[in-house]
Order: sequence, then C-alpha cells, then structure tokens
Amino acid sequence: MVVVSQTPNVGKIQDKIADFVNLKFQKETKEGKAAELWDRLEKEEKVLIILDDVWEGLNLDKIGIPLRRNGKGCKIILTTRRKPICESMARQVKVPLGVLDVARHVTVPLGVLDEDETWTLFKKKASLDEDEDTDVRTINEAKEVAKECEGLPVAIVTLASALKGVDTVEEWEIARKKLESSRLMEIGNIEEEEKNAYMCLEISYEHLKDTTKKLFLLCAVYPEDHSIDPEELVRYAWGLNIYGNATSIEEVRVDVLAAIKNLKDSCLLLEDIQERSESPSTLADYEDYVYTTSYIKMHDMVRDVARWIASKEDNGFVTQSRVGVENHEISKQKLEILLLDNYDRNTPPIDYFEGMRELKVLSLKASDQCNDVFSLKVLESLTNLRVLQMKGFEQQLEGISALAKLTKLEILCLHGYSFQESMKKLGELTNLRVLDMCWCKFLLGFPRNLIRRLVKIEELYLYGSKIGKISTVILPVLDFLPKLDSLSLVVPYLHFPQCFVFPGLQRYQIAINSSSWNTTPISLRFLMISEGGLNVISKLFLNVEFLQLSKIKDKDIKCLSSTDMKILQCLKLASVERCENLQVIFQMEKTENHALVLLSKLKVLHLKELPNLGYIWKMPTTQQHVRLQSLEVVCLYSCGKLRYVFSFALAQCLIRLKLLEIDECDELKQIVEELEGDEQEVTTNRSLCFPKLTTLKIWGCKRLEYIFPNFVASQGLPQLQKLWMNRLPQLKQICRQ
Repeated sequence: MVVVSQTPNVGKIQDKIADFVNLKFQKETKEGKAAELWDRLEKEEKVLIILDDVWEGLNLDKIGIPLRRNGKGCKIILTTRRKPICESMARQVKVPLGVLDVARHVTVPLGVLDEDETWTLFKKKASLDEDEDTDVRTINEAKEVAKECEGLPVAIVTLASALKGVDTVEEWEIARKKLESSRLMEIGNIEEEEKNAYMCLEISYEHLKDTTKKLFLLCAVYPEDHSIDPEELVRYAWGLNIYGNATSIEEVRVDVLAAIKNLKDSCLLLEDIQERSESPSTLADYEDYVYTTSYIKMHDMVRDVARWIASKEDNGFVTQSRVGVENHEISKQKLEILLLDNYDRNTPPIDYFEGMRELKVLSLKASDQCNDVFSLKVLESLTNLRVLQMKGFEQQLEGISALAKLTKLEILCLHGYSFQESMKKLGELTNLRVLDMCWCKFLLGFPRNLIRRLVKIEELYLYGSKIGKISTVILPVLDFLPKLDSLSLVVPYLHFPQCFVFPGLQRYQIAINSSSWNTTPISLRFLMISEGGLNVISKLFLNVEFLQLSKIKDKDIKCLSSTDMKILQCLKLASVERCENLQVIFQMEKTENHALVLLSKLKVLHLKELPNLGYIWKMPTTQQHVRLQSLEVVCLYSCGKLRYVFSFALAQCLIRLKLLEIDECDELKQIVEELEGDEQEVTTNRSLCFPKLTTLKIWGCKRLEYIFPNFVASQGLPQLQKLWMNRLPQLKQICRQ
C-alpha cells in the first residue's frame, strides 16, 4: 500500500513500490525508474497495488504501473474522497480492439454507518453500558450526540473517545448543544459530508488540556502524512515554552509523552505502523521492534481541523509557521517556529531569515540534492532562537563560530556534519541543555574544555560520531556536568582514561568496542559492550533495559546479576555471546522483600557460545519473586553445559512466549525441568500451557529425550504453527507420556 496524499511525489511512490518487489533502481530519473518498474511488474503474475488517499489524477504510465491485461500486470485499488478521481483514473485504461480480457473498473462507494451501527461503535468507544443501573436520560442524550456524527466513522471514534467518562445527563446535554450550535457549517471549501466530522473533531479538541491543545496544533505544522518523531516534539515544545513550569528537558519529555498518549487515546493522533513490524516473528524482528522509534502521525482530516482551529484561535506560532513553511508569505516579525524539510538551493533564499526576530525554533533538513554551502552567519540575527536543528548538510555548512552569537540557544542539533573548522566558539553557548552531534566527524579534534564549559548540559548525544582518541577529552569531564542525565556515544576501550567509570544516568545509549550499532530511541537505557570489562559501567548496570555483551574478559565475572538485584527489575532485552567464564546468567539470592518482582519486564533473551553456562536462572527453590510474564523470545545457541531451560515454576509464567529456538546445546536433557519426589507429586496435579507459542525450533541437542514434560496440558500449545526439529538422536517423544 502506498499513501499518495494531497501532494503526490512520483519518486516516493516509485521507491515504495520498488521496495515491495525488491527492485533496486539503476536509473536516477523518474522516467528511467518508471521504465524499470514497468518491466519488473509486468513479469509478475499477481500484483495488487493499493493507492491510498488519492486527491488528484495520477498518470500510472509515468509512475511505471502496468494495468493488468492478458494475465500480466497489476490490479489497482485506490481510495479517495473524490468520486471524479475514480472516473479520471478509469479513463487511463485503453481497450485495444478485440481484447476482452481487460480489468473491470468498479467504483465502490463506502457509505456512512446507519443509525444502529453508529450507536454500536459510539457506545463502544465511549465505554457506555446500557444496563439497568444506567440512567435512561443519559443514554438518550448520548444517542443524540452520536446522531450528530451522521455515520462518519472518524467523527464517531474521535468524539466518543473524547467523551469517554462523561456520565451525567447535564454533560451529555452540553456536548449535544455545542454540536447543534456549531458554526462549522458555514466553513467554505469543505464537502457537506465532512462538516459534521469537523464539528465532532473540534468538540474532541475542546476536551483537551491547554498544553495538550498546543502540542496537537504543533503536530499540524508537519506536512501531510509525515512521520512525526516524538523526540522532535519534545525539543520543539521546550523551545516554544509550551510547558512553562518545566525546569528540565526530561520534565518536558514526560509531559509530551503523556500528551501523545492522551491524543492517541482520543484518536487525534495515530501510531505510524509503517515504521516497524507489529508482528515480529524472529529474533532479528524483535530486536528491530524494540530498538525502533515509535513514530506518530495525523489523519489528514484531523490535520485539516487542527489547521482550521489554528487559523481562528490565538495560536500565532502554529498558524504562522505552517503558512511560512508552505507559502513563504508570512509576517516574519511574529514567526516563532519554522520547519523546512528537503532544503536546497531553490528554497528559500538565504535572506529569508532576516527579520525573524521572534523565531524560537528552526529546523533545516537538507535534501539529497543539496550541494550548496549554507552559511551559518545568516542566522546571527536570530537572537531569540532556543532550538536549532540542522541535519544532512555534511560538508555544506560554514561559519560554525557564528553560532556563538545565539546566546539564548538551549538545544543544538548538528547531525552528520564534518567539522573542518575550530569548535571553540561553541563553548560560549553556556545556556545549552542539549548538544546533539550524532554521525559527525571532528577533523580538527575536539577542544579540551568545550564540554566542561557547558555546565547546564542535560543531554549529550554523539552516537555514530568517530570520536576515537577524542574520548580522552570528553569522558573525564562528564563528572563535572552536574545536570547531565542523558548520554549517547560509541567509544573504544583503547582510549578510556584510567579508572574511569560512567556517572549514573537517567537514559543512555553507550556502545563500547562495537561498530555494528544502529540508532536506538534515546528514551532507552542501552548498553553494548564487546571485549572489555564491566567495571566502567557499574553505575549503569543497575537500571539497564537493553543489554548486549560479547567477549567479556573479566575472569571474576561468573554471573551477570550479583546480590544487588536491581538489574533484574528493569531489564527488557538481554543478549550475551562468547563469554567463556560465564556460568550463570541470573543468580538470585533469597530475600525477605515480598513486594520484590524480578525479570517481569524481560521480553527477549539471546544466549550464544557460552561453553561454561550451566544455569540461566539460579535461585532458591522457594524463590517466588521471579516473573517471566513478559518473555516473548528465547534463543539459545551452543550453551555447552546447560541441562534445562526453565524450572517448572518459571514455565508456569510463560504466558507470552512466542518463539523458542535451541541449537547445539549438547548437555540439554529437558526444556522444562522435571522434579523428583514430593515436588514431582505436586506438579502432576498441575498442568503447563504455552498459550502464545507459535514457533519452536530445536537442532543438535544430542541428549534431549523429550520436548515437553508429561504435565503439559492436552491443549497446552493452541497457537503452535511451526515445529522444526533436526539432529536429535536421543529424542523419544515430543511430549513425555
């Protein structure tokens, strides 16, 4: 499926379709790509292409889409709010004389819901119960409100979600009167059937808190169908002072994420499901899933309503910014935020920034075709600028020292830039709270006292940047930054200062001796360590969420968790490889703290080439604090001394386990440990069930006799779809009888 939107981009449509059919373009022009795409699609017997949200006629030939004829080509489904678009697209198919095998063109109008369907959907989204205890008058008023939606699903869902929790007749009556008296019917340029949706969406907006309203309108600044990074919203919200009482970036982040959740619950924002797989099935899928930023987006109708609201309310920063971005015809003196994507020499002229005295947030993202040098000196007049974000300019920036004049700057992001001039002047930006220089190259080194002068720094991001020896300049000063709570970098052990230990941090993404590290959301606590000791991260080890260890050299480390079990409360993903001395992964001591819950957040466990590993979990037999209710993936490879995977007590917690892979574990006898004596008698009266297990793969386990013990319930594997077994010479039965 390809989302077309109001401003179709032929190149993006071509790239999206090519990606689906694994086509790598050799040509660079649109015409060349169209020819390649046409040839590729004509070879397919069955191709269905869905063009979603079409607003104007598309020339399918120019895109490279061959319509289906004589058993070849593509079938097309398009969605649009404009019936003439369907007729226009249908006329593109030319029927050759004598050819009967031509795809039929069928227009299917999706009508509105009838009254009963409307009420059923509205009632569900508003959490209304028609039971004997519910006031009939309340239900009647709610039904009248539902009728105002006139069967439009987007209006029903949004309005009902906003009114969830309203339980008095008076409140429902107020909502109904607002809808009935709305002046939205007088808006021009809106189709008649959409006006009621506008009314309902405005009512939903009115139920938001003031700060959430501002964030909602801020989202409308982005282009149509744009994937919105919540972290950008955090930075922009800070720059615009939306949360005026916040004293730190982290406070604003908490407020923004809460507002996003509220907006999603109200159906005013959507999860951008195109950014990641929602149904991971392999270890790689799960790692991508947990490491991928969760983007959001706006339904185009919701965005239209937000822009209409912004145009009539006193929200100048949103109204002006969106007009400025799209038309370049604005009142520069009042502009507070300006976001420019795909910046190149054609948009806008350099003198465009002159006169923007009130600008607080500026984001420039270079296009792939941007070859012109951008002089930062043109920004010197932006004395009220609080947030500056520049991405993708690589070597196209000059005049870094000019930024020193932006004394109110608090967030500076320079992604992917090769510094070819001195950075010393950046030390004068003493109000900086966030310094983001990811994927940068520091060709002239890093000034020794630069970071230390930025005493207000709360967040420092350097992942992807080649710091090498520069780490000897950066790492020692971290202890002198009293407000630092977020850090992101990749660093080799070779350049660690003697006796260095990372300070305690709220959030971090740190890779040591590892170059194969993809970007992770900065909201995660992430550690990746290879061929080194754990002493440098001792303060971070206690609250890490995502842990990847490889070739750890510390001979004294026999297990990951010591008597301090805080790591077992936060961990979500653990991957351990090639640690020869490791004997136990999680060792838990007996505790009298009955409220303690361990490993309840663990989702993915990956263990590989651990020749001395005898236990994954080692605990007192009476230990009741371990809960694996979140565990979804377990992958074990070459764990030479491992005899079983789960105890019976732990196996009972595996309500979400979906994938279990075991390979070359020579000593493995049981997946679930079978007990003896009195304990065995207890378990015979209790059955196991793995309700979500879909994939089970077992290879090369020479001593394995049974896959499951005899106390697995007869219906204990209801979702199992794939069972792969190979090289199991001692296997007697899948389920022991």
